[in-house]
Amino acid sequence: MPNYDKTAEQIEAETDRILLEQAKAFIRDLRQTANNAPYGKIVNRSEIVAVERGREFTRLALETIVQEQNDLLEKNETKQCSCGGNREHLGYISKQTVSAVGTIKTERIYRQCKLCQDKVYPTDDMLGITERYTVGLRSLAVYAAADGAFRKAEKRLQVFCAPQKRLRKLSANTIKKLCDQESAKMKKWQENDPQSWSTFDASEGEIEFTTDGTCVSTTEGWKEARVGIYSKRSSGTPAMSDEWATRHLPRPHVAIAFAAIEEKDVFRKRWRYWLNRLEITDLSEISVLADGAPWIWDASFLEFSGKSRENLDIYHALEYLSHKGEALFGKETQEYKWWYDTMRSDLLSGGAKPLLDRVRMMTELEPSNKAKEPLRLLENYLIFHSGRMNYLERLAATGFLRQKLLFQVHNCKRIFFHTRPF
Repeated sequence: MPNYDKTAEQIEAETDRILLEQAKAFIRDLRQTANNAPYGKIVNRSEIVAVERGREFTRLALETIVQEQNDLLEKNETKQCSCGGNREHLGYISKQTVSAVGTIKTERIYRQCKLCQDKVYPTDDMLGITERYTVGLRSLAVYAAADGAFRKAEKRLQVFCAPQKRLRKLSANTIKKLCDQESAKMKKWQENDPQSWSTFDASEGEIEFTTDGTCVSTTEGWKEARVGIYSKRSSGTPAMSDEWATRHLPRPHVAIAFAAIEEKDVFRKRWRYWLNRLEITDLSEISVLADGAPWIWDASFLEFSGKSRENLDIYHALEYLSHKGEALFGKETQEYKWWYDTMRSDLLSGGAKPLLDRVRMMTELEPSNKAKEPLRLLENYLIFHSGRMNYLERLAATGFLRQKLLFQVHNCKRIFFHTRPF
């Protein structure tokens, strides 16, 4: 029963007594474990007790402090309802709140207005226990589900919170609901709070835009999930073509990411929305870096009016060259290795032109129609992306051939693909 009739000093003294007793008991158990541990096992055995009893002590301390604050608030609460009537004392009802350190219980007063019959728990809002799960627990749940399925998140959360005996196991469905709730809050914050984008304009550096998409399994079947990122970063140091893979890439100063399960023509409108929100007026300052998907470059032309600087991610270009080389010469053959090294060197130093010359010459000399097919596809690929392969110029101008943020987009694709709906 709460200390409703005690003074504030008495309530605080009772809290101190309870926590001090628990702290002493915790230290006694830890010392006893260390004294009884076998040779070479003192740290390991003590750690088990420290984690288990330490978390239980933390949970109890949180529970006791919250109860103390509740009792202090109840001593000064108003008994008058907003309608003007008096609120009648109906007793005490316990509220269980699931926190990151375990479930805590709070005994708080329950009142009902005699005039309007409104029933309230006066201290719930002030304590911040209107929701069943605390911010700390919700953060762990979201983190556990950030890069995989909710079934995996269920097991991860048990590891994060183990061995808390007073924390009930959260099911995959519960974790999904928490993630949905938090994502809705995040979306609202991102779209309405100026803090979510105000730092972009204040940051220095080159404006970059990265995007990609992948198919995901939803309750309505397979659909396309797409991700977009605006960022700013300082330029890198100038480099030669043989230094492209080893030079330092500065981290972005600021990044604004957005995602949606939408068709490409709907999703690209979000590019323009964030373009206006970030107050980017000079479209020629935008450097678009992406893979070879045609929809990206079509959308880039439409949304950025053909003024942005388009750059094909170097790893996507090299991957395409590798696949076509394997089709021509076989995987890991000497001919393939020589051809791939030569093509990569020509691409980095001269762009698409020397590759097109080589491919066209090979096509003329190749007697087999079967071998001409990968050459035809490679020629079309190089023609389509020829204006996006100015890698030597980008290196000399301290620009980037690859985008680390693009790796994060690809990681999102992997997560999306392996996440299944309920």
